[in-house]
Amino acid sequence: MCRKLVAVLLLAAMLLMLPLDAWANYPFKDKNFHQPPPGYDNLTYTRTQGAYIDFKLVDPFSVASGNPEGGFCVDFGPTAPYRSTAEYLFAPDHRDARGNLILGDGWGFINPYDRLTPPPNDLATWLDMLEWPKSGGWYNVTDAGAMQGSNAIRNIYYHMPYGTRIVTSPHATGASKTDPILISPGPNYDTINDGQRDIRAADVFPNGQAVYLFNLTKDAAIGLVHRLDTLYPNMGVYYVPEVGYEHKKVAFTADLAVTQLTGGIPGSNDMAPYAAVIENMAPFEAYNALFELYVWPEGDPALTRVASEPVNLPRGSVSTGTPGAVTLAGYFAVPAGRSYKLIAAINARYDAGGSVLGANPGRWAKQPYSPVYNGSVPPGTGAFFEPYYDNNVKSVGFVRALPPPDDGGGSGGEPPVQPGNLAVTRVEYDGSRITGYFRSTFTAPGKVNIRFYKQSRAGSIAYIAGLTNYPVKPNSDFVESVPAFNLGNDIIIASIDYYYSGGIWHEEDYRQDDGKTLEETTYLDNKASTGRVEDPPGPPKKAVTYDIAKGWYWPVYWVKTPRYHTETRRVWRDKWVQVPVYFDTSKPKIKVRLIE
Repeated sequence: MCRKLVAVLLLAAMLLMLPLDAWANYPFKDKNFHQPPPGYDNLTYTRTQGAYIDFKLVDPFSVASGNPEGGFCVDFGPTAPYRSTAEYLFAPDHRDARGNLILGDGWGFINPYDRLTPPPNDLATWLDMLEWPKSGGWYNVTDAGAMQGSNAIRNIYYHMPYGTRIVTSPHATGASKTDPILISPGPNYDTINDGQRDIRAADVFPNGQAVYLFNLTKDAAIGLVHRLDTLYPNMGVYYVPEVGYEHKKVAFTADLAVTQLTGGIPGSNDMAPYAAVIENMAPFEAYNALFELYVWPEGDPALTRVASEPVNLPRGSVSTGTPGAVTLAGYFAVPAGRSYKLIAAINARYDAGGSVLGANPGRWAKQPYSPVYNGSVPPGTGAFFEPYYDNNVKSVGFVRALPPPDDGGGSGGEPPVQPGNLAVTRVEYDGSRITGYFRSTFTAPGKVNIRFYKQSRAGSIAYIAGLTNYPVKPNSDFVESVPAFNLGNDIIIASIDYYYSGGIWHEEDYRQDDGKTLEETTYLDNKASTGRVEDPPGPPKKAVTYDIAKGWYWPVYWVKTPRYHTETRRVWRDKWVQVPVYFDTSKPKIKVRLIE
């Protein structure tokens, strides 16, 4: 018995005399194993911890506020466990008086290429879709809010470093508080030992997934031991605020809106053109959104639908806060001899039993928004209702007056486009895009070339952009636009099958789909410009008589041509209008009165 006791004591003594490496089968992570991303060169890697991100769908008015959750808010996006992932934490070499690394300092980054704990595909899709700020190809967690750019579509508005619970249990080893060892590495947390106790994390994210605290460097381990020994020297479970995870919240909106609606003057067939601009303020593409156009004649009890089509709307630019937009154009039948309202709606169908949307006339049944990103439904989503629908409907009122007699010179307010012809009816520039309005009166489909130019105040003309072999339907109106900036001092010119070269304008033939080429009836209307505000030309010279003469005036009407704001422009009609002027040729009778 005595011999056995002596053997046990000798074995214990031998174990205590083993070198430190005999207790630690795993090395700590080298602080140079991960290099910090560009712009953070003064930091070194310390550990891998957690990142937790909430996605909130909010109304378009709340998204950019300091507290988006104060408005309409729905917890949205990928479901658990796809909101939590691991992040690399880099820290400056800040130490306390004893030389221990201060754990509270640091910047976190999600490495999408990490082989051990890459972010789940669902979460990575959302981060890309929301154009999450990156540094050196890594998602920047800590500084995301400061780097996000515009917050009109999404707003990374909440940042909170959270601590975690640490479990300690007795375990005597040859380690020390200044020379801890790694007992067990990862995969969610490392277990380290300070000579007296094992130390590891034992907490979960808000979605119930285990937190991360692993790949510790030796400095991080020493700092953790020192902090825990200072706060809680005894065994047990303790909350340590300096380690754990970063909690981020990002609000985003999905909002369709009819931002512009214009209607033209009807022709002799009582058909008038319309153009509606539809915007999609969202990180998604809106798939098969329902566009409908209505007229509401004065005195009628209900609206009459005159156009309906599904449209796919491009996603907005998240980082710049610019909505995706399309312009829809066509013709509608004008109520004969009556005033009326023209109403356009996107994802809202007229329904007498529906809801009132703001100050818009009628009642409307809200239609769901179908999101698409890169050809697929974003993970964790499906069709949903927008937080705000009041701007999904827009109306304009028209007072119907009797048209002037048709003298063969056109149809009133529309530019006179002759048969077999192409024309630019209008061109606009809003500071960021040039928009041209075009018309074809050819009876066969074909292809045209659309070009945009700028003309300096000195008169020089330079090409900006264009669309070649643009497909055109028979007897159609169409609208195209291109991005353009810093052209406020220039005159903008749009042309169709008409190009500028060598100081002169050159004509092109219309190319039908069957291979035939046709000359146009006239090329005088193949270009239009924003022009200068100037007086119209003088009236035509006509012979007059003394008793009956014809006066002339150039009729002016005002149209609203907004894009992202509303303004009014003076537009001159396409021809002079002749009006009779009658002179009184009768001889007056002279009466004489005596006045005292």
